[in-house]
Formats: sequence, C-alpha cells, structure tokens
Amino acid sequence: MKIAIVLYLLGILIGIYAIWNNLPALFNINFSDPTLGLARFLMLAIPVGVGIFLIYMGIMNIKELIQKEKKGRNAP
Repeated sequence: MKIAIVLYLLGILIGIYAIWNNLPALFNINFSDPTLGLARFLMLAIPVGVGIFLIYMGIMNIKELIQKEKKGRNAP
C-alpha cells in the first residue's frame, strides 16, 4: 500500500509540474494568426488538462486506499 501511495503522490507532483509550466503561457497566446493560436492553445491546454486529471485521480485513489486500510483494521 505504501508503494501505491508513493506512486500516486508522484503522479500528483507530475500534474502540478504540468500545470505550473503550461498555465502561465496559456494566458499569453497571441491570436493574430488563428491557426497558430489554436495550435499553441491545444499544445498548452492538453498538458494542463492531463495535470488536473492526474491530481484529481491521485487524491481520490489515496483517499480510497486510506479508507480501505482503516476498514480492514476495524474488521474482526
């Protein structure tokens, strides 16, 4: 269980890193050329979305593992 929690924490850190590096550039896109602007938006928005997903899934899975561990200790 401890290894799983460490791996979920690693996923959360990777998600934070993806958001930290791509979110500021996402707000500075110049749409003077619409095709280039859309491509740049997608190039930056996809890692931000994946980062949010990694953080959410990591937190939910860690919460579930802790609840199962507590339930296992209380069972006779």
